Amino acid sequence: MCPMKISRYPIFLILLLLIPLSQKAANFYVSPSGSDNSGDGSQAKPWKTLRYAADQMAANEGHTIILAEGTYVETGQVVLKPGVSIQGAGMDKTILTAASSFYEGTPFPYKLEKVLISAYNQYNMTTGNHTISGFTIDGKNKNIYAGILIHRRTNV
Repeated sequence: MCPMKISRYPIFLILLLLIPLSQKAANFYVSPSGSDNSGDGSQAKPWKTLRYAADQMAANEGHTIILAEGTYVETGQVVLKPGVSIQGAGMDKTILTAASSFYEGTPFPYKLEKVLISAYNQYNMTTGNHTISGFTIDGKNKNIYAGILIHRRTNV
């Protein structure tokens, strides 16, 4: 009787499929002279707005959005997913402001959609793993509800 031979290749392939594929943390770039249409988030072809960059990020992969020196007028809320960080060129060099659609006559009652940068979890605590630094939010002497809202996120 001949012993049974088991091929190692199918077992290796099955094990390989069971191992989760993880992305490496990467830096993505935003510049006032960039383009959300033709940019790819690289240093050579940065995006134009923080909102667009944040929308492109996958959660929990440790990505950092690098904001170049300049002024950014955001036309909508920036939603920061867990594990995504923002790094500006310096508080006096990188300025974020909101388009006029964010301004209200009074900051109360509170409206979540009128927060410029939101790292928000409604029900459960989650690990944010965010670093947010190196820029200034300028309200231009208008009433906005909040520049940055962190809610139910830890490690920020």
